[in-house]
Amino acid sequence: MNLITAGVATIGSISLVVGAVGILTMMWIAVGERTREIGILKALGGSKTYIVLTIMQESMLLSLFGVIGGCGLGWLTAEMLMFFYPTLIIQFTLDWMIYASALGVLGGFLGSFYPAIRAARQDPVSALREE
Repeated sequence: MNLITAGVATIGSISLVVGAVGILTMMWIAVGERTREIGILKALGGSKTYIVLTIMQESMLLSLFGVIGGCGLGWLTAEMLMFFYPTLIIQFTLDWMIYASALGVLGGFLGSFYPAIRAARQDPVSALREE
């Protein structure tokens, strides 16, 4: 049983890293596509803090939707498995949902931090020159 627990923990850790890298990639692309918009914000007086917070808020909202969808899909899958296999016991407890949700939101935070800093450091003149 300890081997199964270690295997599940390893798979969970790998999925957390993959999720954070996925968010990093999405936010990196979003910042790259919004170079002109970020340049306009900076030209109009938007501070670095404002730009970082705006991008981080978007990422956290996406992470929150992902966590809600993931918990819902996990619960639905557990219910379906227990319906089709009545002897199967799946514990879907609130404390593990909270733990998993916190890890998901943390992954979203860590994955969007560097792209947000990169966006705040953009030069407004060169950003407005790009198409």
